[in-house]
Amino acid sequence: MEKRLKKLVGTSPVFCKVHLCPQSTADVPDEPRTRLVVLKPNQVWKEGREISPAQKVSQEILDNRGSFPRKYRNMLLFLAPSDRDRDAVLSGAKELLAWQSIKNEKLDLNLDQIQIREVEEKIRELETTLDNRIQACYKVELNPYVDLAEDQREVLWDRNSLHGVTGSIAQHAGETALSSAWVAVELSPVFLQKTLKDFIWKDRTFISVKDLWDFFATYLYVDRVKDFDVLKRCIMDGVQDKNFFGVASDIIDGHFENLKYAKPIRELYMTDLIVEAETAKDQLITDAETPPQPVVSETPPETGSRQEESPKPAEERPRRFFMRQTRFDRSRITRQLGDIVSEILDQLDGIPDDELHITFSIDAYFKDGFTESEQRGLMENCASLGIEDCGLDK
Repeated sequence: MEKRLKKLVGTSPVFCKVHLCPQSTADVPDEPRTRLVVLKPNQVWKEGREISPAQKVSQEILDNRGSFPRKYRNMLLFLAPSDRDRDAVLSGAKELLAWQSIKNEKLDLNLDQIQIREVEEKIRELETTLDNRIQACYKVELNPYVDLAEDQREVLWDRNSLHGVTGSIAQHAGETALSSAWVAVELSPVFLQKTLKDFIWKDRTFISVKDLWDFFATYLYVDRVKDFDVLKRCIMDGVQDKNFFGVASDIIDGHFENLKYAKPIRELYMTDLIVEAETAKDQLITDAETPPQPVVSETPPETGSRQEESPKPAEERPRRFFMRQTRFDRSRITRQLGDIVSEILDQLDGIPDDELHITFSIDAYFKDGFTESEQRGLMENCASLGIEDCGLDK
């Protein structure tokens, strides 16, 4: 049964992963990506007031991964066989096994070629029938959720029957999840703004991108989002509109660094901050009104009774060279390099008739020296990247 089920389940673009018949809760990773868990044939869904085997096993997987509590609970949906259709599957499997045993014993039964072909044709017919019955049996999709208007500690279960004529079981489950709004593969900034207003902006004015994604992936009372890329696209769309939110790289002494608001951004990082719209707007207004620091001349003016006529300044030659040298923070080098590309290199690249040369220099010192394996690894990596000017010294 499980072997045939594996062939029939397939995959779906709605789910990042499909887990087939896990042996224990440890077989379903605790990761912030949407997953469909397909239960075993004996873990059926039964209609009625009693907790069915499917709900019991699903609750165990939802709560734990092995001996540890599961964190990303809002990433799981479940698919269970229906108790009403299981008997038809079992009878079809038994009939198929009976005919397969006849084929295996064809010599002992002294079957001729015509009889063997009839047996093989019957087996193919029964395989098709069994596959159809298995697909019809695996039709109960389960969605765990929490209703904030009720007991926040109680997990409730929505269920829907799969729909779809062609395709795999997982494809049907994906279509059902989308039509039931159980998984979002696209988010609008309007929806995200409402979620921020309802849950985040009540007691704060900013949240890190990572914490926001963890919020979506963890709590069963918010909408389930397929993966981080869906949220990322939504944030990058929303920051261009003044009605939603801003994005900053950090906050230092209450000031948001590299704050972007109502303008596009090139990239979004987990360490970035989502800033409430009014807060972002207020800082930009304050920054614009803050006068620049005056430049104080270090050379005192000459004093005297006669004022000499100042000579005309010599005609300034055009500046033809631009150079920059900076140190990088190891923990933020990816962002800093991205900022240099977007803010400096893109501008230089747009100037006609320019000669642009880019050099990246790394100096590393370890007082205990590099081990042989470290030396070999560094040199091999440089060679694979096409870096010729590299070396190690004492």
